[in-house]
Amino acid sequence: MLALAPLLLGEWVGWRRWAAAGVGFAGAIYLTRPSGTADWIYLLPLFVALLLGLRDILMRRIVGAETSISLVFVSNIVTMILGLPTVFLGWAQMGTEYFALLALLGVFFAIAQVLMIECFRYAETAAVVPFRYTSVVWAVVLGYFVWNQIPDAWGFLSIALVVSSGLLIVHREARARDVGRKSGSE
Repeated sequence: MLALAPLLLGEWVGWRRWAAAGVGFAGAIYLTRPSGTADWIYLLPLFVALLLGLRDILMRRIVGAETSISLVFVSNIVTMILGLPTVFLGWAQMGTEYFALLALLGVFFAIAQVLMIECFRYAETAAVVPFRYTSVVWAVVLGYFVWNQIPDAWGFLSIALVVSSGLLIVHREARARDVGRKSGSE
């Protein structure tokens, strides 16, 4: 989104934010540990990130004209329709014990989407985007508690790059906002 915001929203992104985003992106790429082969599967997360960025930019543009609930509802209906063809890729049959977990996941996802939309309602894209990086931290925490997995030293280094770049962007955004307030009050 940070890369698309200047083009599609007219928001300004300074070189420090670009550099921080580049470091975070490099950390995310390293975290996936591509093997160096030209396998198309490595492009899939980039394509998904592009689609998520476009979706969020669209949300940012129309957030003032629609309610958060209607945006979440339409977004989820479109996602379900577009995702339906993946059933032919060999979904595993799900046992009935997972339906409650799936419903709970849906509730949490809807709450997260409403909160994200509210963020876009009140803040610039460059200030909101870094908080998406916290999903890496949550993935590590859940990976430990659910699957008893811990990243190795290189994994923690790449996570540190991702998180620190997000924090730097938040810091730059806060600093730019403070400078704007000071110059506006003089």
